[in-house]
Parts: sequence; C-alpha cells; structure tokens
Amino acid sequence: MAGFGKSLASTLFVLAVPILLFAGSLIWTVLNVGTYEHAFLDYGAAQRTGLGARELRGVATALAEHFSDGKPIDIQINKGGAIQPLFAERELIHLHDIYNLVQFGLRALGILGLYCLAFAVAGLAWWRGRYWHTLARHARAGALLTLALFVLVAVGSLLDFDQLFWTLHVISFPNDFWLLDPSKYYLINLFTQGFFQETALKVAVATAAEALLLTLVASVATRGRTRRGPAGRTS
Repeated sequence: MAGFGKSLASTLFVLAVPILLFAGSLIWTVLNVGTYEHAFLDYGAAQRTGLGARELRGVATALAEHFSDGKPIDIQINKGGAIQPLFAERELIHLHDIYNLVQFGLRALGILGLYCLAFAVAGLAWWRGRYWHTLARHARAGALLTLALFVLVAVGSLLDFDQLFWTLHVISFPNDFWLLDPSKYYLINLFTQGFFQETALKVAVATAAEALLLTLVASVATRGRTRRGPAGRTS
C-alpha cells in the first residue's frame, strides 16, 4: 500500500509539470496588455471597427484588467453621433466567462505549485540528499511529457487549426456566447484568426522552451548523481 501511495504521488507530480508550464505561459499571455495591443494595432482592428489607436489601447487595458481582477468593462463609443457601450451583453458575458477560466487557471496553478513543492520538501525531508536524483528524474519525465504534448498540439494545429480552435471553445465554455456575428458585434472584429494562431504558437513555443530547459537541468542533475554513485534507493 505504501508503494502504491508513493507511485501515485510521483505520477501526480509528473502530470502536474506540463499543466504548470502550459498554464503559466497561457495565463501570462492573457493578462499581458501587450497581447491585446498587438492584436489590435498589428492585425488591422482599426479598419474593421472604426476605432482609433487611442481607443484601441483603452480597450486593450480594459480587457487585461478585467481578466486579471474582474474589473467591469465600461467603454463608451460615439457611433453615428450617439454614445453607446462598445460591447453588448452577449460579449460581456463571454468576456466574463474568460475571466472565470483565468481565475480557475490561477487557482489550479497555486494548488499544483503547492503540491509539487510539498512533494519535493517531503521527499527531501524523509530521504534527504538521496532524493535529489529521484526528484530530478520525475521533473525530467514531466518535462518530456510536456514536449510530447507540444508535438501533438503542433501537428493538430498545422493540420486543422480552425477545428482545434472550435473544439477548445466547445470544451471550455458553458454556453455559445463566443459565437458572434461580425456584422453586429465589435469583439469578434477586434481579433482575427491569424492573431489567435500566432498567439497559440507563441504560448506553445514558450511552454516547450521551458520544458526543454527543465529537461536539460534535470538531466545534468541525474547524470551528476550517477557519476558520484547512488547513495541509496528512494523509489
């Protein structure tokens, strides 16, 4: 029973690594105001929406703040001489759904981060220096799993990014408010599919780079331990 518990704890640690690496990269991107400024200013949002550069920067700031702390989005625009909200209720509901996902991701990062820290501290407290080798092997396994998942996602994106994007929305959101008519809503005209594909690639590459670095560090740690000779088995 003790062996099963140890194996389960080790497996959970390995599985936590890709989630931590990917979620960290994704949430940092979502909360970065530069992400939205790039989307609007470099992908022609002004031409599609009629909004000026100053207004678009204000929208970028409002989105980043909303996803970070839930600050209400209250942006008014002049359309045909009348002042009206930029986003309709359907768009605001979708944006709040994204906020809920971000907050869930942050909580998951905190829980998994604490678990990994507790796993490492408990192992080192029980087996002391002998556990570094085992911990490095688990970290390397998690990093290699991350790289394998990166390859699968990259292949899927290259084959049919639109279908992958659609599937992720269906899985992630409890409603269909993300389906927006470009002739009625501003939100869908602020972002292009090309921007989403570029951003997905950046997040995937950042995650893979982190996983590769972790693999190299863990490999060096295990190799160094092997050269010194095992001081005892831990798991």
